[in-house]
Amino acid sequence: MLALDSDMVSRFTVWDLNMNSHPKDLAMNTPAHPSTHALQVKGMSCQHCVKAITQAVLAQDAQAQVRVDLPSGQVSVQTQLSREATAAAIADEGYEVLNP
Repeated sequence: MLALDSDMVSRFTVWDLNMNSHPKDLAMNTPAHPSTHALQVKGMSCQHCVKAITQAVLAQDAQAQVRVDLPSGQVSVQTQLSREATAAAIADEGYEVLNP
């Protein structure tokens, strides 16, 4: 009889799950090419706003690049997220996205 310790069982389970993944499922988890979204955002006035918006987007896509121009209210985001998801992340922080 073969005795398995808990570490062996967890490694086997991870291997088994990976080996049994359907190719379609794996393709769905593959990141898409990044897009750049230019958004007009109302209500930004300081560096705290810049930080809050940047962190909100990065929480959804850690690889995103966020540029905020306070005087014009423009936010440019290069991200894997859709335009709608990017706008929603910013709106969830309390800012108004004028062109979602």
